Amino acid sequence: MHVADLDKAANRQEERLDEEKAYAAALETRDLPILSLVAVNAAALAEAHGRHHESAVLLGAASRPRGAHDRTDRQVRELTRRGRAALGEGAFTAAYGKGWKLDGKTAVTEADPARLRWELRTAHPDPE
Repeated sequence: MHVADLDKAANRQEERLDEEKAYAAALETRDLPILSLVAVNAAALAEAHGRHHESAVLLGAASRPRGAHDRTDRQVRELTRRGRAALGEGAFTAAYGKGWKLDGKTAVTEADPARLRWELRTAHPDPE
């Protein structure tokens, strides 16, 4: 393994710890906007692993703690655009709607970055 590869692995580990700390702190303080941000980051992680359906569900779930859809956030807009391109309009809308319809507690659980990482390690295709 090259030094650059070790640096990348160390950076990814730091990012994972930061996301997990943010999630834990947001849960403890019931900071719903931070939980929404964590869910959007989880959607980006799912998309990076080719799990476009799960990414769309997580985008919908990210809207639950806010209580509204956020079309102003650049990352949300870009994930939405790429999700629609990958899944098609109908499938994306259905997956997003599935996340939006989750109750608040389930939406927060779905956004847990540790849960998503575990699923990514143990499952391969995007479950639709």
